[in-house]
Amino acid sequence: MLVTIALLVACVIVAAVAVPLMLRLIPQNRIYGVRTERTLSQETAWFEVNAYGGRALLVAVGVAALLIVSYQGTWLRAAWSQLAVFLLAVAAAVAATLVYERRLPRQE
Repeated sequence: MLVTIALLVACVIVAAVAVPLMLRLIPQNRIYGVRTERTLSQETAWFEVNAYGGRALLVAVGVAALLIVSYQGTWLRAAWSQLAVFLLAVAAAVAATLVYERRLPRQE
């Protein structure tokens, strides 16, 4: 039960980090956001990619939290499986964001 609570708190923290990105409130920086060569050199790419990444993370942790809570009595009862759901959801959001960044049209 303690692992479930810890993972749900982690979901809330990741969601709280994702919302400012999604709302385009975070300017270019080297600490917070999706930092690639392209996003650091192009302001429009920074906001596009980080808004997409924020939405992806928010959806990912929302789905992970629902799965962890809904299926507590099934195979997700084990701590390792709950952690795997959380990590896979976040990894999928990060991967989708990096693919989005690569497919974004180049600006001259």
